[in-house]
Amino acid sequence: MNMSRLTCLFVCVLSCCTAQAGELTVFPMFTDHGILQQDTTVAIWGTAKPGSTVSVTFHEASSKATANPSGKWLARLQTPKAIPGHFDGYDLTISDASESIVLHDVALGEVWIGGGQSNMETPMHRYAVGTAEIPLADHPGIRLYSRGGRDIDGDFSKFKWERCSPEVVKNASATGYFFSRDLHQKLNVPVGFVNMAVGGSPLSAWVKPDWLMADSRTAAYLEAFRATTFPAFIEDRIARLAKWEAMVAEAKAKGEKPNPSWPPVRGAADQPLEAFIGALHVTNTAMVMPFVFKGMIWDQGESGVGYRLKGSYDIIFDIMLQHLREGFGYDLPMVYCQMPKGGAWGPKQHVLVTESAFSEQGDELVPLADLPPKPPKAGPVFDGFAKESETFLRMNALPNCVMATTRDLVAALHPPDKDDYAARFLRVALNQVYGKNVEFFGPMITSAKREGDQIRVSFNYAGSGLTVPSVKPLQGFYITAADGTSTWVSGQVNGNQVILRGPGIETAQTLSYAHTNGGRVLWANLFNLEGLPAYPMTVTIQ
Repeated sequence: MNMSRLTCLFVCVLSCCTAQAGELTVFPMFTDHGILQQDTTVAIWGTAKPGSTVSVTFHEASSKATANPSGKWLARLQTPKAIPGHFDGYDLTISDASESIVLHDVALGEVWIGGGQSNMETPMHRYAVGTAEIPLADHPGIRLYSRGGRDIDGDFSKFKWERCSPEVVKNASATGYFFSRDLHQKLNVPVGFVNMAVGGSPLSAWVKPDWLMADSRTAAYLEAFRATTFPAFIEDRIARLAKWEAMVAEAKAKGEKPNPSWPPVRGAADQPLEAFIGALHVTNTAMVMPFVFKGMIWDQGESGVGYRLKGSYDIIFDIMLQHLREGFGYDLPMVYCQMPKGGAWGPKQHVLVTESAFSEQGDELVPLADLPPKPPKAGPVFDGFAKESETFLRMNALPNCVMATTRDLVAALHPPDKDDYAARFLRVALNQVYGKNVEFFGPMITSAKREGDQIRVSFNYAGSGLTVPSVKPLQGFYITAADGTSTWVSGQVNGNQVILRGPGIETAQTLSYAHTNGGRVLWANLFNLEGLPAYPMTVTIQ
């Protein structure tokens, strides 16, 4: 990074540790080409001589802070509103009595953070949709912060903000880039994105043990884990590593290449509990607190809670979110991705043509399947988000936390349509964070009223209206009688409602749409005109 010293004869090495010999530093989240959240109070911090006064100035705003006995200082600065269409930055100056740091081209705009595992972390160049976009990704108004994975040990000194360019973007988060690009186009102000995701990380890696112990919903789980499950987990790691090392030694003795050539565990086999539970929070997220973000997008779930720690995913996610907000010092909006990814039919869903961790799409569209001969066993009756049987839908009831609907997109370990996934994150952000009139959720049944020999079904999140984007007519609804017998019923879209007809309607008790107890549902085809799929539900017929 390029920094100007005004009165100092040596160059400051940016660090998150305490000041040495009165050295003035600023945390490495603040670099040339950075970005600050507009129209709010932001925090800027670093180190200096204990007791010294540090002044911070930025675009006509200024603030002062005093370094504490450890040499740490934190200043809060009121930022103005960003100017639409203005993508260049301003100087951010940090100074004390003897030296100054000047950071150039620091923009004002919207700053988002991405969290989770590989589907948020994986860079553009790993996907066909990304490599096609890279030559076009010259966006001076987008600022990307590169930082790195599991092994950074809290050291951010080698990372920096950069303006988005084809060279920079190839290693940027694909989801983060497409989200930032589209948000930048919508708001016409600078947008910054910080990728904090780590591939393969379970949820428990982002939740500190003391958080779990302090919560009555999880304390018993952690105690049992520490006493029995974790020692067995470590023993298993030691055994697997020893077996691999013996295989490697045998292969080398024979002059052969070991297969696999990498160890079955990451790092030393025998490590303390804190090296697993909460470790990534400590070395990643906690390090950037209390930086001010507009919101967070989260894509994690394939690795579940992880490390054999028991506990419901939504409860542990809630604990994480509460402590994130406590650490940042504000009510950080959370937009998370529906799990499992895919699972339903979608009109733009393409058949995968390769079999690998990073499968790509072909030109052929996934066809809408015929209805099974018999309807599936209906799921539980929907009784509000908080009581929903599906974990990721229950999370939608948490405060300022909303799910991005993705069930109609490509289903894969690493779905290749990252632009479409980012667009779903964006819909939620525009509506819930920015107050835009943008539909962000698929149709959900609000009532099913019997009217003679038909049922009138009403929906919320119908957007501009309901539609059936397929050659086949509407399908996916079925009714269930008191004896548990289910029957398919046909229907027609009528504006924001659906009218259903079929045998058994007069005595049916519940109505279901695409609601099963697991497995993919490629035979249901109700959407809103915004292209979002109706959500699987079972409701009581009134």
